[in-house]
Amino acid sequence: PEYLIKSIAEQGYSLETSLADLMDNSISASADKIEVLIDTDSEPFKLFLADNGKGMNEEELRKNMQFPSNSPEDSRLNSDLGRFGLGMKTASFSQTRKFTVISKNKGEKKYNGRTWDVDFLRENGWKIIINSEEEINCLVQQYFQLSKDFLKSFDNYEPNTIVIWEGLYKFEKYLKKENRKDALKREITEVTSDYLALVFHRFMEKGSKPLNIRINNTHVKPFNPFPEEEKDF
Repeated sequence: PEYLIKSIAEQGYSLETSLADLMDNSISASADKIEVLIDTDSEPFKLFLADNGKGMNEEELRKNMQFPSNSPEDSRLNSDLGRFGLGMKTASFSQTRKFTVISKNKGEKKYNGRTWDVDFLRENGWKIIINSEEEINCLVQQYFQLSKDFLKSFDNYEPNTIVIWEGLYKFEKYLKKENRKDALKREITEVTSDYLALVFHRFMEKGSKPLNIRINNTHVKPFNPFPEEEKDF
């Protein structure tokens, strides 16, 4: 499993395209608020991506954490941006070697959690970690504290699904220690924000329930590359 995961993860993903893949799932789950928060105070860095979509119960979470989680031959809703059921796993493993998804159905209180960890797979084979209630509560508290520490939080916002990347190895392994934090902040606030503003502009410009994306202290503004307001003389 370790070799397979590392192989499928090296498919040309960047940080911004990986996050966009996760946001595809959020949009398919009818989310209109997504936030990406990064804790760089200590290593390994920790990234949280949370949305207020419909969320998943334990059985739905178990299924969606499988490799793959659905057949490409299955029929899909028009709002479903996924295809092979691999995007979230592949995108996450392209940036981290350990990630957790905690989720609950909208309106519920109790989260369920599952973790894929390459180090655990190396020792135990194809086994996923089922998170304890204590582990889940700890991650939820970390997320809420981080969200509070940053500015411009969403009003009346309750996350139903939270993806946690524990360790961003491309920054921590390949950059000098004194450069890692600044490089990651620059990547997330400049390159990633611009990319998401372009990719999701049509969702962010919707008249009804427009998509809102918060990255740390910033609300991403849509960028439409097509000059629709320009008149043809």
